[in-house]
Amino acid sequence: MKKYIALGALLAGCGGDAAVGTGTVNVAIWGEEYIESTAGIPAMMGSTVGFVDGWSVRFTKFLVSVGQVSVNSTGGTANTLPPLRVYNLHGTSGPVRIGSLPNVPARRQDLVGYRIAPPTADSTPGNSGATASDITAMRSGGFSLWVEGTATKPGRATPITFRWTFGNTVDYTRCELEGAFGVAVPSGGTADVQLTIHGDHFFYDRVGADAQLRFEDIAAADRNMDNMVTLEELAMVDLTTLPRDRYDPSGAPNVNTLRDFMGVLSTTVGHYNGEGECTVTRR
Repeated sequence: MKKYIALGALLAGCGGDAAVGTGTVNVAIWGEEYIESTAGIPAMMGSTVGFVDGWSVRFTKFLVSVGQVSVNSTGGTANTLPPLRVYNLHGTSGPVRIGSLPNVPARRQDLVGYRIAPPTADSTPGNSGATASDITAMRSGGFSLWVEGTATKPGRATPITFRWTFGNTVDYTRCELEGAFGVAVPSGGTADVQLTIHGDHFFYDRVGADAQLRFEDIAAADRNMDNMVTLEELAMVDLTTLPRDRYDPSGAPNVNTLRDFMGVLSTTVGHYNGEGECTVTRR
């Protein structure tokens, strides 16, 4: 009997088909140090990841409306958490707890996903950094993401500030890390699922692999010279006027301006357990 139990637990941890007992899945959300800390995203120095054009960016607000977290296995019953909540990922200290799913069958739950979408009438603050007024503003504006921050560069006396909002509804499904889909739930134990938000994606100079972080063209969009770059100003930057080695809209239809490009980037911020990827469905 002891040998059978040990084998069953091993299969559960490695993605066996037969469930042996149940476990608990703890779910959290994190913006990593780039969003969380006041240090933000640095300029690249040597092999250090950062902006290739000498800028650095720190966020002062990062609101995201997220929910409909689902942990499921193919052919199984979905285990879901409550509706959309709004989290401010700046100023936190480590991952923010979303909730727990008890009594999840102890096997590999290969279908893990979540949604980023504008808050609904039932949405509440997910942590102390988000307020009721934040939710009201996001709901009335139809925003799922609200980011504010400051960009600086050596030799430039005045920082550039930004305040950007996006109204995307995006489903992140079939989340995986290094080829392992979902999460292995141990019998009688706990497993962790982290929704990881990548704030550096707003500054990518291309969609997908080999992207670099840039801010120079964003700063140059400040048409009225008030040291604040708005989405309306980004909408006036035709991508064809920029160097061809960046902001390539290939594969993204109807992307003609820097505002369009950033809109696409905003739908890629969702990740899984750090650097894990998910299937992205824009609605």
